[in-house]
Amino acid sequence: MVSAWEYDGVIQTAIKEVKYRYYYAAFDSLITYNLSFYTKQKQKLFFKFLQSSPIVIPVPLHPKRQRLRGFNQAAIIGKAIAKSWQLRFSDKIIERIINTRPQAELNKQQRLQNMTKVFSPSKYVNKLGDKPLAEITCLVVDDVWTTGTTVTACAQVLRELGCQNIWAFTLAR
Repeated sequence: MVSAWEYDGVIQTAIKEVKYRYYYAAFDSLITYNLSFYTKQKQKLFFKFLQSSPIVIPVPLHPKRQRLRGFNQAAIIGKAIAKSWQLRFSDKIIERIINTRPQAELNKQQRLQNMTKVFSPSKYVNKLGDKPLAEITCLVVDDVWTTGTTVTACAQVLRELGCQNIWAFTLAR
């Protein structure tokens, strides 16, 4: 798991503005700056992982929440990462099947319970056979890492699909 910033101060404010006030026009600049800054840091293992050309997979929103918000912030981040690092992007591999309460409203124990059986392989991926990701590496992308339960739940589905090498990238932790 790799995060670019600490989740406090200006970064915390910016991410909350995007998610809860729908000010996602600023997200692209934040991400572009983040990636250009981040690529200069010493993350040798992460950049070695990126050489495996992983598929960038955003944490999916439930369709109801996506309709309400109008966008998925993880998908915006994931598309920017895929473009910047010339990787494949797919938001069609896993889906959120349960509309949960926002993790930000919960304590650690509630977060763990909130993410139980929330994600599943998409209908598209299920048609591809038993282990369609067996030879593929995956980079799960989200905006904030707090306890890791959301990304871990996504990774469990990816493992069921055969993916053995999974990393996570968030803007903040």
